[in-house]
Amino acid sequence: MTLKQDKILYIADYRLFIDGKQEIEVNNLEAEIIYKSDSNDQMGTLRLKNNATMIETVAQASVSDLDEIKNKILMRYKSDRENEV
Repeated sequence: MTLKQDKILYIADYRLFIDGKQEIEVNNLEAEIIYKSDSNDQMGTLRLKNNATMIETVAQASVSDLDEIKNKILMRYKSDRENEV
């Protein structure tokens, strides 16, 4: 995942192959954790969405790590929008 000024780029890495690049603009960006019910550990993936696009990451991570990533992404782009006003 690469955070640019006006968009986020994501390439899914399945270890055996890399999937096509996806990107999402950060206007009206929302982020949420998708909990994986098939795991005894608290694991999940991250979903980013706006009015037009949705990206769900493929790599599972702990919910606490995902929460930290989600908050950092939202704070970064919240700060950028506040500076534009």
